[in-house]
Amino acid sequence: MVENQNLFDDFFGMGFGKAFKDIFGEGNPLCDPDPRRSGLMETFVREVEKGDRVFLEEAVIRYQAEVNERIFDIPLVNAYVKASVFVENLPAGYDSLNRIKDPSPNHRQAMAILAYEMGKPHEVLRHLKGIEEKVTSARIIYSLSSYIEGDSSPSYHSEILGSLLESSDLANAIIGIIYFNSGDMQKAEEFFEKATRLSPKFEMHQLNLMRAKVRNGKVSEVYSGMNNFYVETGSRLSADEMMEELKKDSLQVPSLRMRNLFEVVKNLMD
Repeated sequence: MVENQNLFDDFFGMGFGKAFKDIFGEGNPLCDPDPRRSGLMETFVREVEKGDRVFLEEAVIRYQAEVNERIFDIPLVNAYVKASVFVENLPAGYDSLNRIKDPSPNHRQAMAILAYEMGKPHEVLRHLKGIEEKVTSARIIYSLSSYIEGDSSPSYHSEILGSLLESSDLANAIIGIIYFNSGDMQKAEEFFEKATRLSPKFEMHQLNLMRAKVRNGKVSEVYSGMNNFYVETGSRLSADEMMEELKKDSLQVPSLRMRNLFEVVKNLMD
């Protein structure tokens, strides 16, 4: 007679035998109304908790189609998406989220964040459109993606970023860059000044502020503050490189690279 656990392994495939006893004890898996789902959930949740990236990388690929067949099972989809992001397989997680028929605001924000990380600003705007309450990272990428897609109105971006302008150096840098590129150097200086106050060690904020000040006729102020610039930022720019930086007439909006991407998505999924 073949053991139940061996039958379970043979029937359900890679990975499910690992968690068999934890899920079912010594009992029969047929007592579970949907053992396949239980195995999938256990695979994604348990292995994320254990940090088993090698196992999960294969599981995310192998079981993607099966999860998508169960797309109405939101807890399962959430677990799969978190596992996908954990192993940095963003397309897999994004694809599953994108199949949900009526995604919640949190699901839409998670899709937008993954779309941004994959370089799809148009999709970011599609997912975030109409959501009133957005998490901080979603508001930032909504502004950045809107600018990339051609909306360069400072007032529009100020509305998107809202209260973040009180506390976020990045939000102020974005508005400052938009004003700088539009030729309004007084307003650009104002926002670069605030970005620098909020994050004085960030070299790019300091450079942007100096660029605006030079164009506002404050050259002597810029040169007198050079030593402080190097002390605060630890910059390794040479004198020639500094001069080239200050000559720039057009600035690129910064890109947001979330070092805690998994935690951001996890918090939206939980």
